[in-house]
Amino acid sequence: MEHGIKIVLTGDEINRCIRFAGQAALNQQRIEFGQSDTDERSIPAMIVDTAVGKVGEAAFAKYCREYHGIIVNLDFNIYERGIWDDQDALINDWRIDIKSTKSGSKWLLVDWNKLSFRKHDQQLAHLYIMVTVGFRPSYRGSVNGTLTGEAFLHGGVFLDQLKHPQNKDSICRVLYKGDCIPNTSAKLQADNYGVFFKDLLSMEQVMRYIQNSCPPDTDCYTDPYDYETYSRPVSWNEWG
Repeated sequence: MEHGIKIVLTGDEINRCIRFAGQAALNQQRIEFGQSDTDERSIPAMIVDTAVGKVGEAAFAKYCREYHGIIVNLDFNIYERGIWDDQDALINDWRIDIKSTKSGSKWLLVDWNKLSFRKHDQQLAHLYIMVTVGFRPSYRGSVNGTLTGEAFLHGGVFLDQLKHPQNKDSICRVLYKGDCIPNTSAKLQADNYGVFFKDLLSMEQVMRYIQNSCPPDTDCYTDPYDYETYSRPVSWNEWG
């Protein structure tokens, strides 16, 4: 059973996300971040991933409107390959990245590659929000009809909380490429920071904070790969 704040999208809202995914997937790289040793994604798989991501964004926007009276303008523009939008959402100058995955997941994952290139471009998000999207598997390659319209907002984590853990009380874990996501058989294809859903700040906490505070400067955020130059991080597997 999914926990979190439940948001239900209409058929029109879902279909808009699916149409966007069908167009956007054609301009995406089959290998994310150009990693030559990772598996290529098929066009149908990219459509599903993109649709799930956009449904998560739509659910967050609907939550903001219905719970806080805040209008979030979603980006449905189609970009050329190698070009990305600046952020998923912007509230009170806070750049927000919506992390969306299919229902059943338990970890918010942030890819080091994305953190690294966003830092280089001075576009690091200040806040990461976790959304799980209802998805009913059907025949191969199908997107239409597999999204249930339900989404759950589980909470968020601020950028400065995404760092190499110093002790077992840290909420953030290092999950290396080739590691399995804890308690699953799913292997990661990139290095990630991971935060278990139960350790996320609640939606009310993060929304209250960003509405009453200015976003921090992200220039001093340490590129996750820079940690490797002076301190070998502790992986989840070493702590058990």
